[in-house]
Amino acid sequence: MGGQLNFDFDGATSTVAHGKVVLAQKEGKSIPLGWGVDKEGRPTTDPHHVAFMVPFGGAKGSALSLFIDIMCSCLAGGLNSRKSHSFFKDFDHPQDIGYVMIVINPDKFLPEEEFLQKVDAELKDFSDCPPAVGHNKVYLPGEIEGMKETESTKKGVELSDTTIRELKKLCMDYGVTENL
Repeated sequence: MGGQLNFDFDGATSTVAHGKVVLAQKEGKSIPLGWGVDKEGRPTTDPHHVAFMVPFGGAKGSALSLFIDIMCSCLAGGLNSRKSHSFFKDFDHPQDIGYVMIVINPDKFLPEEEFLQKVDAELKDFSDCPPAVGHNKVYLPGEIEGMKETESTKKGVELSDTTIRELKKLCMDYGVTENL
């Protein structure tokens, strides 16, 4: 934030992003227990039976998910997560979801430079923590993704065979020349 270390967080409130379940469906793979539940709320390893994603963090994660749902549906006017149209399955209706952004001006609390120095110190302190056994580093949120982006910029993006087949079909359907 202050220029030395980055803190980039973009995450779903579910254990994993729903896209991982969709990819498992397409690739004919099972998913780990704890990712999703079926219509009756039973844990499942079959990605085709996932009706709801499991929130991260047990009861606290569930409360955080509900808070976000309240902010985005009740306050912002979108549908709640149980009623919005599926981004992955329903292409005939808009999702009708709401967004809430909260902006905080640090200058209202302390001078900007002091804030940035404190953030850098906090991130460095966290990053310098001893890693868990079997790991070589403690990563900040977004750090691994940033390294992958840098590598992909140099080497390209690896796509699964399933994704390549889907892209080729889309190109054929829309008359676009493909070069995959």
